[in-house]
Amino acid sequence: MSTPSPSALRRLRELLLPGRAPVTTLMMLFSLAWWVMLALQTSDIGSFSVSSLLRVGANHAPFTLHGEPWRLVSYAFLHGGLIHLGMNLYALHVVGGMVEGRFGSARYAILYVVAAIGAGLASALGSPLAPSVGASGAILGVIGAGAVAGHLMGNRIGEHIRNQLLVWFLIIMGIGLVGGSAGLRFDNWAHFGGFMTGAAMGALWFIVEKRKRHAGPVTAAVAVLVVAASIAAAVTPWVVYRDVPVLSEDTGPRAETARARAWAACRDALRAEPLADAMRPCRAYRMTDWHMGRGYVVMVLIHEALDRPVAAGQARAMLARVHPSGASLERHSPTQAERMLRELADR
Repeated sequence: MSTPSPSALRRLRELLLPGRAPVTTLMMLFSLAWWVMLALQTSDIGSFSVSSLLRVGANHAPFTLHGEPWRLVSYAFLHGGLIHLGMNLYALHVVGGMVEGRFGSARYAILYVVAAIGAGLASALGSPLAPSVGASGAILGVIGAGAVAGHLMGNRIGEHIRNQLLVWFLIIMGIGLVGGSAGLRFDNWAHFGGFMTGAAMGALWFIVEKRKRHAGPVTAAVAVLVVAASIAAAVTPWVVYRDVPVLSEDTGPRAETARARAWAACRDALRAEPLADAMRPCRAYRMTDWHMGRGYVVMVLIHEALDRPVAAGQARAMLARVHPSGASLERHSPTQAERMLRELADR
């Protein structure tokens, strides 16, 4: 058997990965690595269960806005399945290299992560009951930044860049709007939030470039810290929830077993620990209890007992969505909620 020549390998690399765009390449490889690890754990490639995605860092307002802010970054490296991953990697390959070449790798790295955070916040606030994963919010941020910078350039090259990126924006938003109206899951809040965040960053970087063409050592150091922090944020859920089982399906015998074990851990924590310390094992239970009601009842009562009305309201809304009888759950004072939790744990 003959081995591929160096030139053939180089052509393959240039086809699959953008040239002279190290940050774009890193983000693509990191997203691919996370997909491979989850695929190996679930033995599935087509799509992943909501429980497993939540376990490894999906953005979900009742988690993200109430104690787990690292999800505003970790979700951007996760994808729901092979098709989702492929579409985002292709888009990032095309637009990422173009914009990274325009701003330079240091500024582009900061842009990418800030856009992901902006998209995640928009998703958590705009659709708080829907979990979200994917790099598309950050990609729309890259598109927004490049389009604004191209427009501000004021020449034919800038106009070409702007128009090319705006076509991408219209295509992605169009797919999201049409797919959403057809009942498919597209996070249009993340798309729009990422685009607006990126547009603001693009204007900022254009102004900075007029004063200083190349990124200085301070910007480069910030970029390194931002990328390192984003990778740490993406790793965090794998560490925090390493004991939560990975489920290929949200229902079935294996899911029922995992749910029973997770409830036992939550119940023991409610009996033995302060409520604030019982939050993590009970969140782990809610991940496995995604399609059931009791997990959300527990979270409603915990948040009420800790006097967190917004978090309790979000958990209550999710309960009403997955289990209609949950809509009748009355609001309780912290003392009443804690008493009901103790009774639930004793059953």
